[in-house]
Amino acid sequence: MAIFGLYRRYNQWYKPSMPRASFQQLPLERREEILAVAAEEFAARGFQGTSYNQLLQRLGIGKSSAYHYFEDKADLFRTAVAERYTKWFQSLATLKPASTREDFWRYLFDLNLNGFRFMLEDPTAAALMQCVVQEATSLERVMGTEQVLDAIDQDHRMIIAMGQQLGAVRTDLPIERLSMISRAISSAEDQAFVREIRRDGQELVVLRLPALAQQLTDMLRRVFEPAIE
Repeated sequence: MAIFGLYRRYNQWYKPSMPRASFQQLPLERREEILAVAAEEFAARGFQGTSYNQLLQRLGIGKSSAYHYFEDKADLFRTAVAERYTKWFQSLATLKPASTREDFWRYLFDLNLNGFRFMLEDPTAAALMQCVVQEATSLERVMGTEQVLDAIDQDHRMIIAMGQQLGAVRTDLPIERLSMISRAISSAEDQAFVREIRRDGQELVVLRLPALAQQLTDMLRRVFEPAIE
């Protein structure tokens, strides 16, 4: 997504209780089917709104059998989130960090472009993370969501600090305020991007991805770049 971070701290905040060994022993195709359907249900209805019994019924799994695979609904939710995001986090982590002032904005463009592509190619995963953020309070006990939100904030600060060290980001405001502004802009752009997909369709939006990523990068640059005296 357009958010600056989360992927770098993924392994720090995500400490799931792993699904039981019996789940790992299922054929790969069946494991992927279970997690894909679970992700779709949670993304559409939210964690609280998803009926575990109805989800199991759709999966064709009896409740007693489900216990052999997952501890409970929360365990299945954590596993579904992890499965959808791991590959994306890993791909973003391969981006080369910026080393100069101008590199910083190119680096930010790459982050935004990757994020938009992710949302376009895997809307279910994007909806899952929106579910995590929107249900932060109720999910705190489920998967340590406050840690997730803190990780997002810390990554905003980390990227801002990188930009400050390179002279690309202003230093006249506290980093806490800069982080708050960057998160607000990014969240608004995420929502606008989703609406654009619904309005125009994926085929048209995919052609605009570089322009949209550049638009967001330019917006952030106008807000955060130091004034030229």
